[in-house]
Amino acid sequence: IDMGRLTVGYQPIADSRSRRIRGVEALVRWPRDDRIHYTPDVFIPVAEESGLIEDLGYFVLSEACKQAAQWPDIFVSVNVSPVQFMNPGFAELVERTLTRTGLQATRLELEVTEGFIIDNADRANVIINRLHDMKVGVALDDFGTGFSSIGHLRRFKFDKLKLDRSMVTDILRQPSALRLVQGTIAMADALGLMVVAEGVEDENQVSVLRLAGCSQFQGFLFSRPVSAQEIGSMLTAAAPLAASA
Repeated sequence: IDMGRLTVGYQPIADSRSRRIRGVEALVRWPRDDRIHYTPDVFIPVAEESGLIEDLGYFVLSEACKQAAQWPDIFVSVNVSPVQFMNPGFAELVERTLTRTGLQATRLELEVTEGFIIDNADRANVIINRLHDMKVGVALDDFGTGFSSIGHLRRFKFDKLKLDRSMVTDILRQPSALRLVQGTIAMADALGLMVVAEGVEDENQVSVLRLAGCSQFQGFLFSRPVSAQEIGSMLTAAAPLAASA
């Protein structure tokens, strides 16, 4: 972090109807050389074990907000680790970051995982409510991988639910998987939650998810994570995202 070796990539999140970019997810990268990167699943656990995850998380949040402030009207979504979320000063840190970077609070979305929410319900509720008071969005990430329940969705004021790629992968092969996704989207709609499908890699998945009422798509079909400059070019072109080669 101190040597400036980390970078932040951005994966577009597309509107399910127009296929235009509505937002991006910020994803930290550690280039080893011109062709190879250390993947987050390698270095993020080390950051957690060594007590550096808050420094890493702040770096990504700061870089993402600073960059998004230079783009027009799209949101930026940033993953938040449980350690960050447990910090009593987290909401204030977010507020200071928005002020320093000039990004509107309504254009920032923070992604949290269900496991932490369940284990720290009271504390999580306080922080989520504080973020909402600031007009920052909160998304429940990786939905479908844990002990998901309608009770959790009703208790916490989430703005968005992100379907984990594991739920999306089998919808064309397993009728039960399709019914589960359809039911989840219907439940989210009843609760006023927008739904994003992660891991979309096939046009047939797009058709099925759109019919089920999914609002936004994210996945390699539209784009892999790319640089801030490439996102800027996509936004300047203002064209629907075509299927990636």
